[in-house]
Amino acid sequence: MFFFEYQGFKMSFFGLAFILFYLKLSAGHGFYKNLRVADPDLYNRVATVEKLCKRLKKCQCNLNFLIKCRDGDVYPKFVKWKNTRYLEKNQKKKIFRRNLLNEITLKHKTIRTLQAELTNKENDLYNSLNWIKGKAIRHSINCSVKAYIKPIETKLARKINILFTERDKINGITQNPNTIITNLSSYVL
Repeated sequence: MFFFEYQGFKMSFFGLAFILFYLKLSAGHGFYKNLRVADPDLYNRVATVEKLCKRLKKCQCNLNFLIKCRDGDVYPKFVKWKNTRYLEKNQKKKIFRRNLLNEITLKHKTIRTLQAELTNKENDLYNSLNWIKGKAIRHSINCSVKAYIKPIETKLARKINILFTERDKINGITQNPNTIITNLSSYVL
């Protein structure tokens, strides 16, 4: 009797492992195509949750970019106004900083509303699903969001590097100090 229970457990374990492996391979592509045909209502709810996840992640990336700008005392182009050219330097800086802080508070509000909306939609979606389907859908959404956010993060990192480089050129720091200091001894740290 125990042998048959063990065999049943073993078969179900291998079946579950195969399904999870297949879903991992076809997470972004095949799963959605099958879901669109099999259950259009569920597909629409999954697509809504995925869109909200992407918007939330993008807003969080933009907020992180703005916070790095604030901490590094640099200002992106959309914060700078054209009609400030006749103002003094410290007045310009004060206006740019105020605009940047307003943009940061706006992003915080947007993130809070998106998080609340996403929580409601996720609860509606995942409460109606069984465990395996919920895990597969959650994995597919996470893979899709990661693929969507990766180029955005690299673009924002490139922008912040450009802003820091411009700031350093204005302040007179043109070279990285690590390239200026040379090790004349054979000792390596």
